[in-house]
Amino acid sequence: MRTCGEANKACDIEDRPTERLRMPLQRLITRIGRAAQRSVTRVWPIVRVVLGWCCLCIGVLGILLPIIPGLPFLVPGIALVGRRTWIVRWAAVHSKRLLRRCAPLHIPLIGPVGRWALSAQHQISRQRRRLAWWQMERRRSLALPDEDAG
Repeated sequence: MRTCGEANKACDIEDRPTERLRMPLQRLITRIGRAAQRSVTRVWPIVRVVLGWCCLCIGVLGILLPIIPGLPFLVPGIALVGRRTWIVRWAAVHSKRLLRRCAPLHIPLIGPVGRWALSAQHQISRQRRRLAWWQMERRRSLALPDEDAG
């Protein structure tokens, strides 16, 4: 290897073929990584919704058919589709209305099950509100500086 001195580093790089390839290869890898990240961020919302609806359909079939378990597909399906989808909101509102209609009935099987499901729905709703308030208070306490310290 010939040395050209400290002032001329280009001479050393030309002698080593791995150094000549390293920089363009690193640039190529970063370009490919950025392109892959952009394509995933563009495609993921569509894939998420399609996968969620597939899980929801399998979950509904699982409720109707005794062979397939329905609940393990319904929960991730709703999580993937999201609560902001109009069909999920519509189903949530109508299921609550159905529970409120079934709870006061005096039919032996429907009334007690309706009352139990309505009380369970109320408890879940309260727990979600408490969790949301707790998270909001925690974010607020972390965002504000401690006044006693200064």
